[in-house]
Amino acid sequence: MYSREYETLLWKPSLKKVFPNKDLKRNQISDALESIYVARNRVAHHEPLYGGRLAKTMKAIDFVRNSLGAKRPIEDTAFKRFSNVLFLRLQMDYAAFQESWETLT
Repeated sequence: MYSREYETLLWKPSLKKVFPNKDLKRNQISDALESIYVARNRVAHHEPLYGGRLAKTMKAIDFVRNSLGAKRPIEDTAFKRFSNVLFLRLQMDYAAFQESWETLT
């Protein structure tokens, strides 16, 4: 839905309402959603997700969370408020995993 083939049909007329920040480009959103999608598939298939791929996924989640419904990245949106507790838990789990991983490697 966020690929180039849908830019004229969906992105320009309606999807920009979901990501109203005029500075965002379709490919930025597409890249972030693709990273999340790939990570989700790896987890669903019980494949490992760590290192650079996990860091990229965390950045993508933060990017989407800050961009969805926001005209500016720092805007406090309904989605950010809704996802705040889960995002904080995710960050804590990520930090705990990173610390454990560094201890093992």
